[in-house]
Parts: sequence; C-alpha cells; structure tokens
Amino acid sequence: MNAQESINTASLEKKTINSSSLILTIRDDLIFAEYIIHEEKHISGQRISKSWADEQHFYFDLEFSVEPSKIKRVSNKHGHKLLIQFPKETKTLSIAIGISQVDEAGALKNRQTELDGFNFSKTKVTTTSKWHKELSKIKISDEDREKASIFYTALYHCFIAPNLASDVDGRYRGHDQKIHELPEGEHHYTVFSLWDTYRTLHPLFTLIQPKEQKNSSEPCSAFTTKGMTFQYGNWRPVKLNA
Repeated sequence: MNAQESINTASLEKKTINSSSLILTIRDDLIFAEYIIHEEKHISGQRISKSWADEQHFYFDLEFSVEPSKIKRVSNKHGHKLLIQFPKETKTLSIAIGISQVDEAGALKNRQTELDGFNFSKTKVTTTSKWHKELSKIKISDEDREKASIFYTALYHCFIAPNLASDVDGRYRGHDQKIHELPEGEHHYTVFSLWDTYRTLHPLFTLIQPKEQKNSSEPCSAFTTKGMTFQYGNWRPVKLNA
C-alpha cells in the first residue's frame, strides 16, 4: 500500500474475525467512512453514522504489532469492507488503538498519551490500579466474599457511564457539531439516561464522585445555556448522547 492511501466505504456492518484475517465492519447506518493507510502497520480512519444519534462521529488511529501480509478492499452484497490478513505463522497479535469524536489526529494523540505502545501487561496493571482506586471509595465490612463480590460488581456497573468524550488535549465535539476546547483538567461526558439514573445514581455520585458529577452535569446545562431546546420547550434532557 502507498503511504496515505485512502479507502472510502459505503456500507459497514458488524465486526467479524475470521482465521488470520480481520474484517473491520460496523452495524450502524453509514453516512460516510474512510480508511487511511499510513504504512503497513498504521491505519487511521473515520465513520459518520446514523442510529441512536442523528450524526455520530467516530475517529480511530491504530497500529498493529505484526505487519499485515495483505490489506485490500472487499466488496460484496453488504457493501465495502477493509480486509486485513496477517501471516499464518502469527501467534500473537497486539493492536494499539486510540479513538476520538473530534478527528484522527485526536485519536492518535489519545493513543500515544494513554498507551505505552504494545505493553499489554503495563496497561492491565495501570487499569486495574485505577479501578481499584475507584471501587475503594466505598468500603464494606461484610466478610462474606460472595456478598462483597455482588456489591462491588454493582458498584463497577455504576461507573460504566457516563462516558468520557473529550480528548486528552481537552477538545470535544458538541451537540452543535462544533469542536470545543475545555480548560485544563476538565472533562466532557456523554451517554446519559437521566430518567433511569436521576433519583439513585446521581445522588450517589455527589458523594463518591463529586468532581466527575459536576463535570458530567455541565453538558446537560449547555443544552439550555447555548440556546438548544427540546420538543417540549427549554427542558433538561431525558437522554443525552453524542
């Protein structure tokens, strides 16, 4: 493949892994998608889709630990896909990937900042340490390991959403589709389901995640302060997704 080769796709579906080949596909209704082959082990791209959100932007930047033996565009009844084949003797394949809602450059910077190359063990240790810190914000005295497991599994589920939606440099894509930039140290969140969580989860967050709760509530307020309204007037959103 030539450097900076661009491959446009017209339709994407679900992800499929087949033998030593990797087919990158997505299930949403596709508006636009593009892959850019920078070199044999480095690929970036974007997809703009319509499903839960009317216009959802997704950008990625990835690097393989093993050089693919073949990269080609595949066309069939489902549309166009990017087929990546690896040598048959490949035993282990590591993929370092960064994502962004802003652009490919943001995805690359996120990857380079948050990952130490292909050091999976270090990433696992770092991630485990971060989760331990969060889950340790509540300590229980029950010595029954089964009950403790149930409790901390439920607490883990509490922390799955809202999702961080800003890049490491503070940029994020707003619901107005414009790129905004946050002051250093602040974060932008998405994926809210307030009619499910308002009475229980968010009061808990004010106690154990006060800073994150403040940051996550600001996107909701931005809807009204920036003049964005809802079907029934200037209300706070029931659901808010990027």
